[in-house]
Amino acid sequence: MFKHKKTIAFILILFLAGGYFFYAKSKKVKVEYTTTEIKKENLAKTVSVTGSIQSRNKAEVSSKLSGKVKKIFFEVGDKVKEDEVVAVLDREELNYEVNQARADLEAQKKSLALMKRKRDNYTHEQLDIQREVVKKSEANLSISLKKIDETILRAPIAGTIIKKMLTIREKMSLPMKQFF
Repeated sequence: MFKHKKTIAFILILFLAGGYFFYAKSKKVKVEYTTTEIKKENLAKTVSVTGSIQSRNKAEVSSKLSGKVKKIFFEVGDKVKEDEVVAVLDREELNYEVNQARADLEAQKKSLALMKRKRDNYTHEQLDIQREVVKKSEANLSISLKKIDETILRAPIAGTIIKKMLTIREKMSLPMKQFF
């Protein structure tokens, strides 16, 4: 008999639980609406973020030469235009090299002119060799003049100086890939 009472109590609990479940499900939720008048207003949309900004275009100013920095025309944060002079290296040694190359070229040209005037004393082969020496001296002068041009460091693109690696009178040694 005690066993039947437990079974009846269990069925009664299931019946009550099922009835509550169906009652709660069938109950309709009341939806409320709020209305207001339409007004014309400005909406503000704000986004707050943190992080770092990376430029799409980044260029490095570098030199093919080593030497002391003689002049720097910009500071970090300054804006530069494309091909604008950013810095200049000291040219003292290069000016000496150019003067030597010019003097050597003049001497070789004078030597060739002398050989042509006294053609009887020189063979055709000797004259050809001296012409080659003159060409080599011209090439050496051209290389020295090109080095002078390379002491002028220019901005490869328009932008803002974001980093400065050297100061005035500081020695720039090769390979120096990043200057500013």
